[in-house]
Parts: sequence; C-alpha cells; structure tokens
Amino acid sequence: MRRLMTVTVTVMIAALAGCGSGGQKARADGGTDGPGNVDSAIDPDAPASFDALGDAGPGADTATGAAAAACHAAIEAQCRRQAFCRGLDMAACVGLVTDRCPDYYFNPRSLRTVADIEACLTALGGSTCTDIVMGLTPPCLRNGTGAAGTPCLYNTECEFGCPDGLDECSTCRAAAWAATGAPCDSTHFCATTDYCHVATRTCTSKASVVHAARDQPCDFAAQPPVGCQGDLVCARPSTAGTAGTCRPIPGLGEPCVMTGDPTNSRPLCGPGLACDAQMQCQTAPPPSGGCGDGGACDNASFCRHASGTDATCAPRAAEGQPCRLTDTSEGLELQCATSIRCVSAPDAGFNGTCTRTGALGDSCDTSRPCDNGLCSAAGRCTTWDPAVCQP
Repeated sequence: MRRLMTVTVTVMIAALAGCGSGGQKARADGGTDGPGNVDSAIDPDAPASFDALGDAGPGADTATGAAAAACHAAIEAQCRRQAFCRGLDMAACVGLVTDRCPDYYFNPRSLRTVADIEACLTALGGSTCTDIVMGLTPPCLRNGTGAAGTPCLYNTECEFGCPDGLDECSTCRAAAWAATGAPCDSTHFCATTDYCHVATRTCTSKASVVHAARDQPCDFAAQPPVGCQGDLVCARPSTAGTAGTCRPIPGLGEPCVMTGDPTNSRPLCGPGLACDAQMQCQTAPPPSGGCGDGGACDNASFCRHASGTDATCAPRAAEGQPCRLTDTSEGLELQCATSIRCVSAPDAGFNGTCTRTGALGDSCDTSRPCDNGLCSAAGRCTTWDPAVCQP
C-alpha cells in the first residue's frame, strides 16, 4: 500500500496503533501501544488495523457506524497531536489508514472496544508533546488476542503486533512480556503502564516521567526521565546530546529547535513553517512551488531541504539503488524515481532500496510490496480483501 510514504508518516502511524514502546520499530500500519507500549516513534501509535466487524445482527449498520466514527476520531486526534508536536503531515497521517476503519481498530481479535476508545478521545487529544515523542500512549490502545505465528493483517489482531502487515499478509509476532525494570526490545514488550526507556532499554513506569515547566531543563534519557508540560518541547542545542530546555515550538522568525524526537532529526518549527539555512523559522513554500532559488525541480529530481542548508534539487535514485527516507547521521534524504518505492529491510532504520512495486498477479514479499493492492499469503499481489489474511 503506502507504508513507506515518508518516515514521518510511518512514525506517526505507529503511534496510532500503540505498539512501539516494547521495542518494536515504527510502522506505517501502526501499533504502538502494542503490547502495552505506545506507538512511539513513535515507534508510535500506528493505528493497529483489524478485521471487519462482521454481521452484528439487528442494528449492525448503526453499530458499524459508531465503530467507524470512533476509529476515525481516535486517529484524527492522534494525528493532530503528531502534526503539532512533530511537524508531521496531518492529511498524510489521517489518509494513510482511515480508509481501513473500523476494521483497523475493531475486529474479531482486537481487544479495543468502541466504548473504551470513545472514553479515551480526550486523553488522546490532550497528549503532551513529550507523550507524543516518547510514545506514552493511553492504555486504551490495546492490541489483540492473536497468538504468535497466526495469520494477520493488522497490529490490533495480535498480542504483540503484526510485523509487515497493513498491506501484506503476515503472521503475529513472537514475543514475551517484560516486567518493570526488565530489558525491553523487539521480542520483549513492556506492560501498558510502562514504556521502554530510551537509554537503559528497560521497562520503566510511564508515571515516572516528569513534565517540567517552561525554561526548565529536560532530558528523556535521564533517571527519572524529564519531559515538558503541554505543548512545550525539549529544545536541545544540537543533536549530539539528550539534555535540553522546555520551550514553546518556535513561530515565524524565531530560531528553529532540535527536539529529543528519536525518529526525526530535523529542526522543528510551528505549523506551516520550515527551517531555513540560517536556522530561522520561515513560511514553508507550497509543495508544488520552487526549490530554493532554482525554481521547481524536474521529474528526475526532488527538492531536498537539508538541515542548515538552502533547499536544492537532488537527483532521484534509480531502481535497485540505495534510498533514505529522511536525513540521518548516515546521510541526507534520498528519494526514488517516480513510481518506484523506497523499501527498507527489517532493522534497516530509514535506509532502503528503490524497488518497483508489483502489479496484480505479480509475486510479492517484504522486499517487493504491491502497488495499491495486497500481498496475499500465497505471495501474489491481489485486490484489497482482508479476508485473504485471516485465520
């Protein structure tokens, strides 16, 4: 589907589902709270997807309508906070998974209920920027009952998430629960009351996170971890350290800030603003506008906004060449040629390979996704039908 549209969207979605704190990597299909963790970067609340509700008997249309409304409202609430606190694309975040509602949140194996999600909307919409970046999602974003190795499509179907799901049939992850203070990683998940500490990689109580006031010091890696109140972000002098100061997100003409966001190393500015070469927040150019002073880029290139430099047109990578979803310590963002997708291998971070997606009937797997279709359990691109992935 559209799993790797952008790294920011991927992170965002992870948060929607609620699986990430246990050590899972951020996914576009979401599940961050996962087994009691949050979608944190978001590793994040990627909306965990699910099966159709099925026939609920008399009143089924009403029940399904309520479920769809709750699913949409929860995703929109999280995406709104992702957009404000992390500078992510609100429309891209919402559009990536809302067409899967209500199945994405509610299905036969999901532990989420419409009543729980409706009661949780205030908490989701009121998450602090620290909660968003650290993946401290509410316990209402639970996953499912699916055991390891059983077929799945959405994170919410499985106890420990559905790796590589959302646009391809997969199997539920094999993992175990870790107690408070125990090590956490991709196979050891923290309880819903805990999260995986960024420095110690141990399950740490979410309640231990301190939310400091404006102009007070902050450090997500500290013991106990120190974040910021409300809409404040932990502004750092550089990406080198973890300590910073709680500050408002900068507005027009103010200096850009570096935050403690583990999946986005770019400077942050307020909504509608972008960081220029002088590290000042300025009005962002329209998506179809020019690139720096050189005008619009041609089809063989893309507009690269590298931190601390002027925007320039950079050549797109061809099929089979390396690509990078965002700027990292390993190099700058590198997009693929049009109609080719940047596909990353497990644990490859934001690095990938430019891959031509499969058409209906073509072979597919984790290294070759389908173009707007679904990779079935048989390894062939098929039209979208969640039933082909269900047990």
